[in-house]
Amino acid sequence: MIQLVQWDTDNFGFKVGNLVPDADITKLWLDAELAEAKKQGYELLYLKGGSIPENLMSENILLADEKVVYQQNIKASDRHLSNENVVSIKNRELSDELLALAYESGKYSRYNIDKKLPSSVFKTLYRLWMERSLNGAIATDVLGFCQSGSCEGMLTYKKEENCVDIGLIAVSPTVAGRGVGSRIMQTFLSKFEVGTHIEVATQKRNTVACRYYEKNGFEVKSVTNIYHIWLK
Repeated sequence: MIQLVQWDTDNFGFKVGNLVPDADITKLWLDAELAEAKKQGYELLYLKGGSIPENLMSENILLADEKVVYQQNIKASDRHLSNENVVSIKNRELSDELLALAYESGKYSRYNIDKKLPSSVFKTLYRLWMERSLNGAIATDVLGFCQSGSCEGMLTYKKEENCVDIGLIAVSPTVAGRGVGSRIMQTFLSKFEVGTHIEVATQKRNTVACRYYEKNGFEVKSVTNIYHIWLK
């Protein structure tokens, strides 16, 4: 089954869909679905979950991401310390500095890794993500590590009832390894009550991020393969 991905289609300039398998992925099924997708004018399909057998892979089928979702529940025994330099920057204008952090947060994204995608796709996606986080459209708050008039790191999140999803998180390469990321995360975690459920997604290839989340008390919830299948 093929489902139109409206936002990507509207913003990427070509037709994009989700390919949803209803059973094991076989050559017969895949060939039939791709033929139908071509008839419908699709140029790119995402297949999320499952695994495409190695013998069906080709130059037009890319394992674009192994999406890792981390989770943790705030416990009474946790002692998270806030840092005075980590402050809300929600409602600020999108500056070049914040835009650079948004791009840094997505450097391992499948939209940046897949070189068949125009570079404008990645930049458009992460610019809009940052803009809509700052104005509150898709984020409850945006935290920034700010000192001497400069923001050297940031974290966006959305809270709904007792669950919180981290969106973008990044530290400027100029201060990498100096504990800025840990101070942002610890301040973020200090804001929530015991029992609050926190989730964040990253890429398996982003080993630095994976170690960072594990260091800060997160455990793996799930790993999902995401393929890009090109039809043009």
